[in-house]
Amino acid sequence: LEKAVERARTRDQELSRLRPSIVDLLAQATQLDEQLAPTEQDVASQVRRLGAPPKEGEPDEPPDLREERTRLTAVERQVATIRTASRVAQERARQLLDLIQRYRRTSFRDALFERSHSLASPALWRTVWQEGDAVVQQFSRLIGTWITSLRTDRTFLLTLLGFAIGVLVTRWLRRWLIYRYRDQANQMGLDVEGRATSAVMVILARAVPTLIITGVAVVIIRLFSDVPKSLEQLIGSVFYAFAIFVIVRSVTSTVLAVSRPEWRLLALDDSAARRVQRLLVSIAAVFAGSLVLRQLFAVSYAPEALGHVATALISMALGLLMIALCRAEDAWTSLQTEGHWRLGPWWLRVPLLLCGIAIVVAAVLGYVRLAEFISSQVVLTGSIIAVAMLAQATVGEMARLLLPSKRSGDSYLQSGAPAPTLPGRLSERSAQVLRALLSVAIIVGAALLILLQWGFDSGDIALRARQAFFGFDVGAFRISVAAILIGAALFISGVFATRLLQRSLARTVLAPERMDQGLSHSINTALGYAGLALSALLAISYAGFNFTNLAIVAGALSVGIGFGLQSIVNNFVSGLILLAERPIQVGDWIKVGATEGYVRRISVRATVIETFDRANIIIPNSDLMTAAVTNWTYGSRLGRVVVEVGVSYDSDPQFVHDTLVEIGRNCSLALATPPPSVIFKDFAASTLNFALRIYIADINNVLRTQTELRMAIWKVFRERDISIDFPQLDVHLSRKPQAAPSKFPA
Repeated sequence: LEKAVERARTRDQELSRLRPSIVDLLAQATQLDEQLAPTEQDVASQVRRLGAPPKEGEPDEPPDLREERTRLTAVERQVATIRTASRVAQERARQLLDLIQRYRRTSFRDALFERSHSLASPALWRTVWQEGDAVVQQFSRLIGTWITSLRTDRTFLLTLLGFAIGVLVTRWLRRWLIYRYRDQANQMGLDVEGRATSAVMVILARAVPTLIITGVAVVIIRLFSDVPKSLEQLIGSVFYAFAIFVIVRSVTSTVLAVSRPEWRLLALDDSAARRVQRLLVSIAAVFAGSLVLRQLFAVSYAPEALGHVATALISMALGLLMIALCRAEDAWTSLQTEGHWRLGPWWLRVPLLLCGIAIVVAAVLGYVRLAEFISSQVVLTGSIIAVAMLAQATVGEMARLLLPSKRSGDSYLQSGAPAPTLPGRLSERSAQVLRALLSVAIIVGAALLILLQWGFDSGDIALRARQAFFGFDVGAFRISVAAILIGAALFISGVFATRLLQRSLARTVLAPERMDQGLSHSINTALGYAGLALSALLAISYAGFNFTNLAIVAGALSVGIGFGLQSIVNNFVSGLILLAERPIQVGDWIKVGATEGYVRRISVRATVIETFDRANIIIPNSDLMTAAVTNWTYGSRLGRVVVEVGVSYDSDPQFVHDTLVEIGRNCSLALATPPPSVIFKDFAASTLNFALRIYIADINNVLRTQTELRMAIWKVFRERDISIDFPQLDVHLSRKPQAAPSKFPA
């Protein structure tokens, strides 16, 4: 293969023919290496289990053990030799593929920048004039031969007649369906994305039937007609050129919508849209004609000078049309209206103008192949990008159609039929995932088509993609996209299974009626973190990441963690202690500094407290471990309620005491044990101060209990003439002599 490549280094077709053989050799060597890898590992493991051979001076091992060691060592050496040879073959095959690619690139560059006669050269036109008569006669003989062979070929004539009838019928039917569809859709008032989706449907309706009829006609002619080989090749090129023209015309007619401005996707007025469509269709027609003319010159063996001139003139025509399109100022002036695509004046116009100028200059100077390459790439690449942009604009609508959302549900409600919608959040997320997948598929497909159009070999692209997907080496590391994707799938599956297990346990074993809420939350949280860590370890292991490297990285980052991330590590460790020790649990009523409320969630970094004003306050776990925390519900919810009251000095203290005890016993929330108690606290300045103390089963009812006690005290004291006094203040006013008025006013 290496010798064959060296012999064909200047012949592109021969290099392309040799390439599949090298790719097959590379695949076989890779497969052999992968098949022998487990065998080598198994044999090495068996040798290790036999232990180290005896050293000099030590007793010999048994004969059976020595024979087994010799056999396994020989097998291990043989497998290692074969694997080494396969790796060398892989490397040589890769180098040979790179060499082929380099030879083809060099040949393509030399051919592309090969300069021939300029169009301004009189010698070129003199040669064309001298060979003109011979070319006309040659064309006349070839066409006469074709006509003579087709007169007796009824299959060809019937196929041609059926093709013409089919085109007329599909044209009428297509127009009727398109106008009817758009009239119905116009009543719905679609936005630009909906109109883009409609545009795709209209483009397919315009292009696909014609292409199908044309393809069927070509297949029938090739299989059942006795046309000459040269004419068959020409018919194939005509079909290819016709397909390009039909696609471009369908896209431009639909996007610009000259006759239906309400469906226009570009912000252009009618005259600008008509001018742009005319120029784009002209470019497509000239390009399609160049394809047919090139094949006609090939089958008729026309002189090289004539093909050179024709190619140069066609390239110049395409370049001038591109320049004319760029100079259409009204076509590039965006109308400031809503619901249209916006085209910037520079990101598309400037490259197109430069390409048009380069085509004209290259054709005039004699770089005909360069001018032809640029013109063909502009037309085909531009068509691919336009179709990709149109498809990209429809992915949102396609996702909504495939996964009915609120919008589709509203349309169902308007029609009176039930809407088969998914749950709101699931439908929204599924639509987002589907939209992202469709966008990636469109971008990848367009990129592959552009690469193929730019001259990249499909086999080379497939090989590179296979190597990137199944693994490629970067230094001492091997990166495999497939392993990474499977590892990501394992991680997502593990997290999903963990969430399912958490929800199942929360509904059964860890239900609030069966277990303490704080303990249930701690177990559920610990289970979630354990499942997350296990899923991450499985994913990293399958992806091929070495945990030794992880340990090295962790050791290198330990200094940074000690200095820069110490607060995060402190909160993390504090969160683990809170979850394990559980001094604070979910549902507890706690007070930390000025913050007081219920614990709603404990994570490894922070704890969420919901205040009585329904505000969520996030407190770092380290503050809960180092600061003084008041937990009203730690251990049990039993609590004491204290209500203070002051009575006048005219009241009997014992009577007040007995009355308060009676009120405490009659409270609906008070516990009988411990019993209510009353404390005569102090002889205050204006009142005798008493404190009623009762115990309740749930401290969360403290405010309700205090309210009930105060209402009862007010009612019973009024009934029993016990006065609740307030501070007595005596104000003494004294009259002072007024000062004499001043003689000098201020």
